[in-house]
Amino acid sequence: MGNESSLSTYESRGRPDGRRQSRARSDAKKKKDHQNPSRTSLHQSGLDENPEQRTESDARAGHGQTDSTCSFNAGRPTCWSTFGIGGAASPGKRFVGFVSDDADVIDLLIRTLLPIGAPPPPAEQGPPSASALELVKASDVLLDEPASDAGAGAVVVAVGRGADRLAFITALALARREGRALVIVDRSAEGFGSPYHDMRGDDAYRPSPDRLFDITVARREGRGALITYLEAATAAGVVAGGWFPTVSGAEGLAQAGRRFGGAIVVLPSDVIRPSLAERLRGMAADRLGPVIGLPMVVAGEA
Repeated sequence: MGNESSLSTYESRGRPDGRRQSRARSDAKKKKDHQNPSRTSLHQSGLDENPEQRTESDARAGHGQTDSTCSFNAGRPTCWSTFGIGGAASPGKRFVGFVSDDADVIDLLIRTLLPIGAPPPPAEQGPPSASALELVKASDVLLDEPASDAGAGAVVVAVGRGADRLAFITALALARREGRALVIVDRSAEGFGSPYHDMRGDDAYRPSPDRLFDITVARREGRGALITYLEAATAAGVVAGGWFPTVSGAEGLAQAGRRFGGAIVVLPSDVIRPSLAERLRGMAADRLGPVIGLPMVVAGEA
């Protein structure tokens, strides 16, 4: 009993005082949070002001985030599995934001990010170049050629390697005669890696493997010959778009036909006597048919 009495006395004299002090600290904290709403939002959102006290699992659990959701708590990322890999807009990443109540930091971020998010101004559409008009004039000569027996769909033409100028003229005339769209596959973008994988991420103002691009994008990418071809198509009243193949040679042309509704493919005359490198890419007349799977026209033999 004596021991129990002593223990009760200790509890009644010690711990209640501690609780009162804890409540006093809590009341003071709430009052401070009320005076500073941004501070309150930090704690309510589950983000501690001291990031070193939070573990990776705590950071994810506090926000219901998966590895693909990236946020920053006082400069400390929570997307650990993908942090530092690719660009900020790479597939699988989603930028959520970060927390700061520093007015100067917020103002700087707004002024820095606004121009990035704004769409580029529309490019002024000037008259077609003399080179583009020459291509249209050259295609006029082929407008009386017999119609193809291809089904409905677009004309796919390979440019960027070999005698592509004549191939484009042949394709442009075919599209004009039969009222077809034109898919211009720029093979100069072929290489050991994909032309779409870089640190810029993906947005509507740059090329994508899933869509054709227009002359504005071609100018931004610095594709001089392709710019001229797109200008010529527009001047001739043909709907056209450019595309960079994701794989080299015949398979790249086959993908273009499948993705964009191709009905017929126009090839440069080089496929008749291809170089060794082109033969290795499958760009030989005797090998193209089974791979492409569409009717083919060789420029100069149409």
